[in-house]
Amino acid sequence: MQAAREAARRMQCTNHLKQLALSVHVFHDAHKRFPAAVRDPIFYDATPRVTRASFLAGLLPFMEQTAMFDFIKNRGGAAWTGDRGVNMKPINTFLCPSDGWSGSWNADNTDGNGSIFTNYRGSLSDMASYIRDGDDMDAHLRSWLDQGNNRKRSIASVTDGTSNTLMLSEGLISTGTPGSTGGEYKSRMALLGGPGFWSPPDICLALRGANGEYVNPTQAIKAGEHAPGRRAFDNMAQLVYFHPVMPPNSPSCTQDNNNNNAWVSASSNHTGGVNVALLDGSGTFVSNTINVTNTHRFTTRNPNDWTGPAINPPSRPIDADGPFSYGVWGSLGSINGKESVAVP
Repeated sequence: MQAAREAARRMQCTNHLKQLALSVHVFHDAHKRFPAAVRDPIFYDATPRVTRASFLAGLLPFMEQTAMFDFIKNRGGAAWTGDRGVNMKPINTFLCPSDGWSGSWNADNTDGNGSIFTNYRGSLSDMASYIRDGDDMDAHLRSWLDQGNNRKRSIASVTDGTSNTLMLSEGLISTGTPGSTGGEYKSRMALLGGPGFWSPPDICLALRGANGEYVNPTQAIKAGEHAPGRRAFDNMAQLVYFHPVMPPNSPSCTQDNNNNNAWVSASSNHTGGVNVALLDGSGTFVSNTINVTNTHRFTTRNPNDWTGPAINPPSRPIDADGPFSYGVWGSLGSINGKESVAVP
């Protein structure tokens, strides 16, 4: 009976992914581009200006959430804020019932505003950089997401093929309370030492301990409002994005306490892997054992920060025109890496 219930929950999670993928394509039909990871002109160029709007905020009119979209757009300010739930309510399509947070939302976070949870994240490829309205995105970003600043991404940009490119994946909503330690590594962030969040992913993978816990429980940092999945409309990296540079259900790591300079792994409570949506709108299941290689190599940063060993091959996984090099999982994350890799 328990197995049957989980099978039904997993099917519902898959259906939600497909609904979101359809919303992305309807957005594309309407705007002739994909939604932006940062500074989407729908919000950033509006009067009043709406800041830090995630790609999920732009999808609201295409998933029967026009009233919430209008509320966010007309009030201005940070897209994720609400007014203790009067206008912000949980969105069923954003939640996977296999996650214990299904149906929940943060009605009373630290600044008195309500924020909506999400189990679904957009692929940022290998761009483990700080994402905020004041920064430029990397011109070499291989993600499908539009980059704002008129650097538009459309289906025509996807030269690797839409059926060979990741759009969305599941991600567990972080557990625990602000300031707490311990917990499963697939649902909590870890605070890294070392040279930076663009370091080799091996540093993060090495934090895996027994029974799904971190080796050192004190490295698992606060949950709270900045933790993965807890602000669906905020474009901070760990909240609504993931990076296919480590296998599904690996740890997620950050270089600072606000969790934004981060590698975020896809994760779920399904046995053996995660559900994903590809850019053609189809859904599939990806195993934890999908091929991942070269995790000793640096991830991509903003080009202004390409200094030291991160700028010189073979330390860097890609250059401006070269192939992606984190294996099959990484190749699926790139729209234009010159490798047409299909989900195995």
